Amino acid sequence: MTFKKWILEFNDVKLPIGDLAKDISSDKNFPKVNSYEVILSHLESARASDAAIETFENVWKFYVSSR
Repeated sequence: MTFKKWILEFNDVKLPIGDLAKDISSDKNFPKVNSYEVILSHLESARASDAAIETFENVWKFYVSSR
């Protein structure tokens, strides 16, 4: 399962992971690849907040361990 598909399952969660999921669901240019580096680069180029980037980094670990 791709990261995007996986995180969208958290869209209704009232935690930072849910906020990130909402942001990703509305991002038409979000990468379709499963690459930490590509996604992080995209978030940085989209001027994501430090909190969003920190959430992504933590959530990525959870995603990788759940696969």
